[in-house]
Amino acid sequence: MRELAQVGEREVPFNAFPALTATCHCGAIKVLVPREPESVTDCNCSICRRYGVLWAYYKDAEVTLTAAPDAVDDYAWGDKSLKFIRCKHCGCVMQWKSLAVDRRQSPGSAARWRGYLGVHRLIFRDSILM
Repeated sequence: MRELAQVGEREVPFNAFPALTATCHCGAIKVLVPREPESVTDCNCSICRRYGVLWAYYKDAEVTLTAAPDAVDDYAWGDKSLKFIRCKHCGCVMQWKSLAVDRRQSPGSAARWRGYLGVHRLIFRDSILM
């Protein structure tokens, strides 16, 4: 079976262009990003500290997530302005997404990230870590 990624309005082979790919531990979820991140963040909030993640930031439309059926689980808490996406099988945290519609819903940082998401940088091969 040949895996395809959605790029704009086209479907292309998952590894057909210069990009970075990563998987969760069991391989049920794959993430495709277009390039090395400009920076990574070691967030110290209560949940990121527990997840032990470094976040790389991309526009939502730049990231492709493909998954086996029923492999994706998510978690949101509090005001539900962010959700964390993880593998239902191995538990690997893959990314977070802002759910905030505007600053009235979430006056904190979630609203400023609308249209962006964070990809867990440590899921990529060791050879490309910054």
